[in-house]
Amino acid sequence: MNDVNDLLGLWMRGELTEKELRDWAERAAPRFVPDTRDLDAYAEWELRSRRFASTLTSWLEKAQDADLEESLRTYTGVCAVGRALGVMAIAKPSFWLGHHLLMANRPAAAVPALEDAVAGLSELADEADMELAARDALIDALTDVGRTKEAWAQTEAFSDRSRALGHQVYEAAALRQRGRLIARLGMGDPLPALRQAVELRRGLEPPPEWLTRKMGEFLEPLGRLARERGSYLEAMNAFMEWADLDPDPAIRARVTSELGHTCLRASEGDRGASYLQEAAEQARHADDERGARLWEMQSAVALGRPFDATVIETAVTSETEAYEASALASALAEAKRVEDAAPVARRVLVWAQQHRNTELEINMRSVLAEDAMRRDDPATAIRLLHRAIYLADRFGWQAHGVGLRYNLTRAFLRNRNGGDAFEVAKTGIAWSQTHQSTAPSSEERQQIAAAAVPLYEVYARLTAESQPANFMAATEHSRAENLLLWAVQSDLTGGSLPEEADRLLNDLRALEVEQEVLHMARTVELEGSIKRDERRQELLAELRGLLGETADSVLLPRSHRPQPLESAAELVGTSQPATSVVYLYATFDGVCVAVIADTAEPDRVSGHFVSWPRTERDKLFSEWRQKLPDGSRNLEQLLHGGPPDARGRALSATAVEQMVRGLDQYLVKPLHDLLSPLTGHDLIVIPHGELTLAPLWGLLDTASPGHAMTLAPSMALLRQCLGRDRSAEGGVVTVPDATGSLDHVPTELLAVSRWTADLPGDCAARSVATFEQLVTAAREARLLHVSAHGVHDESNPYWSGLVCAADQAPYRVISRYLNYSGFSDRKDPDGYRLLTVAECMAELRLRACRLAVLSACQSGVSRLHGAGEMTGLPAAMLIGGARSVVATLWHVSDAASTILMHHFYSYLDYSADDWHPAKALARARRRLATTSREEAIEILGGEKGVPTGDPPFTHPKYTDAFQCYGAP
Repeated sequence: MNDVNDLLGLWMRGELTEKELRDWAERAAPRFVPDTRDLDAYAEWELRSRRFASTLTSWLEKAQDADLEESLRTYTGVCAVGRALGVMAIAKPSFWLGHHLLMANRPAAAVPALEDAVAGLSELADEADMELAARDALIDALTDVGRTKEAWAQTEAFSDRSRALGHQVYEAAALRQRGRLIARLGMGDPLPALRQAVELRRGLEPPPEWLTRKMGEFLEPLGRLARERGSYLEAMNAFMEWADLDPDPAIRARVTSELGHTCLRASEGDRGASYLQEAAEQARHADDERGARLWEMQSAVALGRPFDATVIETAVTSETEAYEASALASALAEAKRVEDAAPVARRVLVWAQQHRNTELEINMRSVLAEDAMRRDDPATAIRLLHRAIYLADRFGWQAHGVGLRYNLTRAFLRNRNGGDAFEVAKTGIAWSQTHQSTAPSSEERQQIAAAAVPLYEVYARLTAESQPANFMAATEHSRAENLLLWAVQSDLTGGSLPEEADRLLNDLRALEVEQEVLHMARTVELEGSIKRDERRQELLAELRGLLGETADSVLLPRSHRPQPLESAAELVGTSQPATSVVYLYATFDGVCVAVIADTAEPDRVSGHFVSWPRTERDKLFSEWRQKLPDGSRNLEQLLHGGPPDARGRALSATAVEQMVRGLDQYLVKPLHDLLSPLTGHDLIVIPHGELTLAPLWGLLDTASPGHAMTLAPSMALLRQCLGRDRSAEGGVVTVPDATGSLDHVPTELLAVSRWTADLPGDCAARSVATFEQLVTAAREARLLHVSAHGVHDESNPYWSGLVCAADQAPYRVISRYLNYSGFSDRKDPDGYRLLTVAECMAELRLRACRLAVLSACQSGVSRLHGAGEMTGLPAAMLIGGARSVVATLWHVSDAASTILMHHFYSYLDYSADDWHPAKALARARRRLATTSREEAIEILGGEKGVPTGDPPFTHPKYTDAFQCYGAP
């Protein structure tokens, strides 16, 4: 039996063992004849050798088209036979054997095969591509079996060899391996190496026959490691680029799930759930039912919805299976099914420790700690979490570190160790503040702050009653940092900076807003994202070149950020006569409250805690949000034949009553004793979380009826607004209803004109119709008054806005990206369009503005965000430079709004240094409630829109919709 085909045929049929095959091959192989003088013998040896090698090659070709198991057996047989010809003869089959063993998740068996491949291929001058691919695969195999130090040595050799052979595509692969191993070995930050790998690989197009990695294999580790280190925006961009490049439906489903997990890690629950649901649909189209079920379950968990209780099979034999099982365990734990999550987590933990996968080990230790807490074993939870935190800190997984510290504080509290819980919370918050202050983009600042919110909540619970001033100062960092930064920059550009720096800062803010708009809308595309990042770097470089050493103080001014302190005086800033501050912070089990009874004595701070668990709050506020009409769906109907007396579809009286009763029961009454001493004072309320959506007039009615109330996203932003010195000079700008469907708007604007007539000097109100006109006129306006339809888009707050006349000019930076919910992106046939929050934030300048009044539906509704950002029209106006803003929380009656504004302007004191809009609004609110039917008809010039009853507008649906934001 000397024929190689016969030998391999017997092997493939299982009739020979591998040892028997090797022995027969040794006997069948041609023997080398060293005496070249015997030409006939030498020629015979050479001919037989070529036939032998040719036969092996034909079997290799057969293996290319076989299934995985048959290919593995073929390559194993070819390698066994080829050893008879020497190491170079088995180089290629060893490569393919190692490659297929890796595909079969058998890295330990792949290592010797790939070592043989590297040794043989390095001797073959014409196989550089395969040699380098073998080196790359060998590093994977060594890493998978935990031989990371050997993998590092091979990576150095791989890099050197790639450079020596001049193959840049493999140089990029070596950088990729370097980054992955830096992360595995805890040798520093892996992202620079991975970024270099991606940049180098992005510009290369290797020949199709080459064995190099696809671009997705470079982007995947960059995305995952960026996510784990808290660089969420970079992770999103990496995964989006991968999705754009890979047409495989199964791969696209996996990438979409990575986008979802990144959003969830960044506390963007709704957005993450949407991506995961999309991933499930893509997986189903790709016949991946297991993936579809997994991602559907994760989406349901993120939204707090029930899901199929059947646990998905979770074998853990490969990295892909380990990550899927990890996601399953985390989802089950999030859904409070820790008893189901624990066995899955144990299997993943074993795999992660065997393969030195730090990321998965950290995740699964966190899940098992939750299980220990469920079993009332906090000591075990503490041990698990200490080890996880050690790994997270050592390997630079900052995002993990924050969440783990929150879990550790819970374990310490369960173990009745409040002191250690406090110290852990402080450590995590300090990390968050450091990284927040140096984050390069607005979205990353938001994501870092959102990730740290649970720690702030623990800190608040531990300090609100005993150290209320420190509680206020610390939690300020989790409130509207982007809004504050942009407001500070807006004030800096009002005259203290060169004109060119002013322009560059405005362009930079517009770029950041644009990026957030696109991410919220999930319409980011690779080319545009790269161009925006390049443009951003250009703007930063220009600013630094222009401003020199002062650039950092402008780009990330620290003077506005209060540090933890023992006194609240720095937080309050300018004292207001007879004014009190009520500082609210929503936590997992209630609302922490700090009260400064008099801003003239800011060190006198009292603290309190109101028990109101988040589950109860969520019930009240989710019902409230569901009852708020969706302006994005109803605007077209309204504008084309809707009810005449509406600046949007009306909110039911019952919904408002339910919200007011809930606030009274859970918040106002429990604070009665704390608020009672504030009688005779105006209130500044700093709400937080879902409380920013609530009508908080009940606090004023309890504490100091007859006085005023204003709201601010944070104390620091309030201080910024108070510091805005607005001149008494300047024009008055009005924006009327562009649709002609609001009957009482002319009457309302008449009240503005009458008030304007009493101003000193020539200050006639100027009416503008389009955004182009508004941008120009608003620069010098001290009062801006909008009487129009308003829209709040729950899915994307940047698409919320006000209806105005369509521009004749081409659309600007932001508007061309927006979905106007039925509006054309050209001039609408009816002559109007939506003036969006995004456009206002990016382009509206209100540097002379004392007051902006947004008399439109839902103009004060903001986005709920974990970082405390209040993305909405009030925020846009405050960023633009307005000192104060008056806006609404729901859809308001045209008639009631007109009467309220009539009273408001009668009380607004134009002769004072400060107009005190909060006082004027509070008095107008009380006056509206007592306005008789006769007086209402007289003001309106008819009874259209006036409800039955006398007085007709006593219900809080009418009186409590408007609120004042910013300076009082």
